Amino acid sequence: MARKKEFAPDKLIEKAMHLFWQKGYYDTSMSDLVEATGVQRYGIYSTFKNKHNLFLETLKCYQFAVRQSSLYLLTEPDAGMPEIIKTIYQTADTLYQNRGLGCFINKTAAEIATVDPEAKAQVGEYIDMIRQLLRKALENAKDAGDIPEGESVQSLTNYLLGVFVSLPNLTQLSDSDAFIKDYLDGSLAKIK
Repeated sequence: MARKKEFAPDKLIEKAMHLFWQKGYYDTSMSDLVEATGVQRYGIYSTFKNKHNLFLETLKCYQFAVRQSSLYLLTEPDAGMPEIIKTIYQTADTLYQNRGLGCFINKTAAEIATVDPEAKAQVGEYIDMIRQLLRKALENAKDAGDIPEGESVQSLTNYLLGVFVSLPNLTQLSDSDAFIKDYLDGSLAKIK
């Protein structure tokens, strides 16, 4: 008879996500995961098979959390230019306030995505999610007349994606929120 799980896998994933986020994939051991989650090795292995599978689940969890917390304005069907601008400034502020952690996806891209195709795919899905949300909001903005004729939605999407994905690094490296605000003001002047 199979043993009954004495833990909620989603809670384990959330706790493991925070640990991987802080320490990185390679510096997080199974012993660390057992200690942080309160779940024994058997429970982790029987549910996820290995550390790598658990790590991939934490990346999915992070993507969902970001969509719900930081990108929620862009998920609205009528999101347009005001929501894009507000989302970018709010994201920068959140990253700056939590600059000790940075972005879990950026850290994953730097640490493991170049050698791990599955992690690379998860990073790609995250970037594609942001790209799609930006594109839809920019299409709405164009329909509303907030983007001048002749401006390409595709080009603006790629431009804003570049601004968006640079934020975690800039906020990690800057000791000045005024610098971040100035950077965003200059970057977003193109679309305001």
